[in-house]
Amino acid sequence: MATEALGSDGTWAFDLSALDAGGPSVRYFVEIVAQFEGDASVSRTIGPLSAGGPIAVYVLPVQLQVFESRAAGGGAMQLRSATAEVFDPSTGAEILDGSASVAITVGTTAVAMPWDDAAGAYAAEPSPAPDAQPAYEVTVAQPALGSIPTTWGLEAVVPGSDGTITFPAGDASVAPGSLTVTWEPATGIDYVQVEVFESTTESETDGGSVDATVRSASDAAAGVGPSYHLVYSSPAPRAPDVTQETIPAAALVQPGTYVISVNSWAASCPPTASGCVFAGTVSAVTVALVSSDGGNPAGDAGP
Repeated sequence: MATEALGSDGTWAFDLSALDAGGPSVRYFVEIVAQFEGDASVSRTIGPLSAGGPIAVYVLPVQLQVFESRAAGGGAMQLRSATAEVFDPSTGAEILDGSASVAITVGTTAVAMPWDDAAGAYAAEPSPAPDAQPAYEVTVAQPALGSIPTTWGLEAVVPGSDGTITFPAGDASVAPGSLTVTWEPATGIDYVQVEVFESTTESETDGGSVDATVRSASDAAAGVGPSYHLVYSSPAPRAPDVTQETIPAAALVQPGTYVISVNSWAASCPPTASGCVFAGTVSAVTVALVSSDGGNPAGDAGP
């Protein structure tokens, strides 16, 4: 990852062939940040990139994210959540007072996206989750954007094939200690995220660094309800060709039921759209953590 200032002519270029591509499965994205006077800034992500002619990119006053997911092995991709950040195009200041009217069109149905303090954005999590769409339109009405509502588009993409957990097996019993999870990789994806959830009768606890919208999308596809709380999430996105990850012992302490999910995500952030659609397939297994035999310390568990 690198950060550079744009040239005075507003252009920037790099040589894809000069990068350590890491194989044909690795794809690249660029984040562009428009800096206004003071601390205000608006960012835009585009990708995946490909070699070719120049691409015109505009940093837009409405930035959108949609998360779609489904369980690995079949079933329809479903819309899990949508968020919109709205900015004043003249100052770059984000409009945080809930004064914008925002809605996403899913098929022929308009779904309202009211201001959500927890998300820090205009947001929707439709329930029941509707089928995902190849494209979405989001309508925004806010005086800073003009006297008539504006419409912003998104374009979706889906993984080529599902990733599948190969170890541990579903309903397996594992001992306390670190656990190496392995999987067959998905194709046509951009990154992988591993999560572990523990069954609990207590109220859900803070899951740490994982983004709440990503978590809700993977939870739903993995069949994880509110009686589970997150005890581990990959500290950083994993490359699409990674096929294993070791869950630290600190995440697997209390005997009980755990769900392990491997989430394979494809991102679509083309310059012709107003944000990104993340489509994920979720391979999940349930395991039982049992006390170590005779109180002896458990070592690493792996295939």
